[in-house]
Amino acid sequence: MLSIFSCFRKKTPPDNLKGWLEHEFPGRYEVLVSNLKMLDVMAQFRGEKRGLVADKADPDVQFFLNWEKGVEGLGLDTQAVTLAHEHARAEVVAARSWLVRLHGKELEKISIAVLDEVLIVQVFEEPAPTLRERIFSNVKAATVAGADPSPKVVFLEIMEPAVFGTEYQGIIPRGHWEAGTGWQRKNLLLSLRIESGKESAWEINAESSRGSHYHDEAYRQAKAWADKNLPKPFFMDKDRPVSFDPKPADVRPRNNPAIQYDFPFFDKDPAGSEIEPSGYVTGIYYPDEQVLAQVKKQQK
Repeated sequence: MLSIFSCFRKKTPPDNLKGWLEHEFPGRYEVLVSNLKMLDVMAQFRGEKRGLVADKADPDVQFFLNWEKGVEGLGLDTQAVTLAHEHARAEVVAARSWLVRLHGKELEKISIAVLDEVLIVQVFEEPAPTLRERIFSNVKAATVAGADPSPKVVFLEIMEPAVFGTEYQGIIPRGHWEAGTGWQRKNLLLSLRIESGKESAWEINAESSRGSHYHDEAYRQAKAWADKNLPKPFFMDKDRPVSFDPKPADVRPRNNPAIQYDFPFFDKDPAGSEIEPSGYVTGIYYPDEQVLAQVKKQQK
């Protein structure tokens, strides 16, 4: 009798993303992150959640699903999931096509992502001027050679060589950009944007793992200049907050990246006080030459 009644007992609908997907698409998807909005207080208050899902048969294919706990069907429908999956799969197919197109053209350690109409090319090598020019020339030539689909925007990124293959392989999954833990900012060294045939200059990521080295070397040279040019006594401390700009105002060639640093100095020891700086020793640091140039004193 119990067995018979259990057949008529209404099943409890799934109340989480993993359960709903397994119910609607058995064995097809894996939930990598159930809720990317855990730290969003207002989203939590409204019950809004955002999950990251991968195709079990092809884990490079990843997509996001917005869902709500306590709402019928979690606010999802099978057609929307299928469309999101198909779009993600098309992006991965395009990325793999670009990987074949670019790999071996003097570019070996590379990873590719296609996000809608944006192409991202990451190269894991030392960011020497010759490498930067090689990346730019090869990628630009490939994008104007009748590529289908042709990206509207291209980002070139030079990454720390030692991390090649540690986070992903040839394809950068979509989840990397939203579910990361700071890995991208730590390991990105230089970037350049190409759009509508126009390119920016290479831009340094001063927040990378190498950024502290750039800062320390720029400070050393700024302090040496200050010792010769500022009236005594003065106080400079490399550990005090310093402003920096990876897009200095000087006109530079595309292939000569630099950072402008502004180091504060004081007429008296600022230890334990919140006094305003007397001025700043400012200069533009060029990592290729390891030189702080155009060094000067300014008040603001």
